[in-house]
Order: sequence, then structure tokens, then C-alpha cells
Amino acid sequence: MYKGYPTNQVSGYIAGEFDKLVPAPGIDWQGDEKFWLTNARNQGWIIQTMPENAKVGAIIIGSDDSRSTQVGIIRKAEGNFVVIETLSKKQKLLLLSIEYKNLEEKFGFYGYIWPEKSMDGQKSISRKKLVLH
Repeated sequence: MYKGYPTNQVSGYIAGEFDKLVPAPGIDWQGDEKFWLTNARNQGWIIQTMPENAKVGAIIIGSDDSRSTQVGIIRKAEGNFVVIETLSKKQKLLLLSIEYKNLEEKFGFYGYIWPEKSMDGQKSISRKKLVLH
């Protein structure tokens, strides 16, 4: 279960939802959510940085207009869109339906942390370089 290190309510909620879907011990990385892609990759979690590589249960990392990190969890991935669950700044549940081609514009997309670890020791599967702002 996600516990023990500083986080805001949104990232804490998303981490808790992710932990419900993954094998024990769950999230085993630490740090601010702007470092989650790198920190999760270093713990063996599969990272994807192409928008169309969404997977149900994955954490999505992006940035808002103020360049603050935002996180969500993928609830649906089919056709040409994803449904992202996140919390508003007022802590209200939001479901966002966004086409893959618009993820960078509408969610500031950086990448996904899939709800599984690599079986062969490979730390990520991606065609796009991971760049954090």
C-alpha cells in the first residue's frame, strides 16, 4: 500500500487506486510525483511514453498549464481514446475522456506507469525519450 512519504491528496488517491490493482507490496518507489516515471522505472515497473500505449490501471503523468505535475489512473483504453480518473483541485472525482492524439495538449502527457513490473529486467518499453519538465 502507498504510504510513508510526502504527497498531495491527488497523488495519494491515485497511488492508492494503483495499489489496489497491482501485486503486493504495491508501489515501491518514493518521491514527488514529478519523479514517479523515473523512480518507478528504476524499481522495474514498465514505463510507456507513447500516448497510444495506455493500459487500464496505469498511472498517467502529465503537467497542467502552470507546469505543475498532474497524475491520473487509466480506467478505459480503447479505440482512439482513454478515460482518465483524477481529482479536481477541490478534491472532486473527475473522469476525462481524451483522444490519444490530444493527450499531450490536454493532459500535458509525459508517460504511463503500467500496473506491472518487467519480467525480463527491462526497465521500460518506449519509443519516445522520457523528458520531464
